[in-house]
Amino acid sequence: MRFICVMYTQVLRGALPVLSTGTVDRDQAASVYTALCNLVGSNSSRLLEAEELCERATKIDKGHFRAHNSLGTILVKVGKNWRAMQTFKKAAALNSTSTAAEYNLALAYVSLGKDAQALETLHKVLNMESDHLPAKRLIQSMKERLGYN
Repeated sequence: MRFICVMYTQVLRGALPVLSTGTVDRDQAASVYTALCNLVGSNSSRLLEAEELCERATKIDKGHFRAHNSLGTILVKVGKNWRAMQTFKKAAALNSTSTAAEYNLALAYVSLGKDAQALETLHKVLNMESDHLPAKRLIQSMKERLGYN
């Protein structure tokens, strides 16, 4: 825990992981911000702070899949569902084999009432991982809600 507190303090002061050449290691820096985002985001009273940390991570490394996926999760928690959907789309594009990003995108679609897109995305998840239980449960729940049983 002490290491996390020290790391968090350094991040707040603007310290970033630096390579021996004196340049910032963007992937490592984005990973640090993303880890802190997830840690801080686990406390519901600090979600805006977590959002800022994830935003920093995505700016440091625009291609950092985990940063985008974590940012989307935080955006859902603060009720920014449209932005969350856009962020999950970016995460899914960055890692086309991630069932997590696709499933999160489906959840964002559901929150926006985009049931057709949600179902299409959930079927994509099942094509990637046929035993993805959360996707199966969500499809069943949606079918019941939409009267397809």
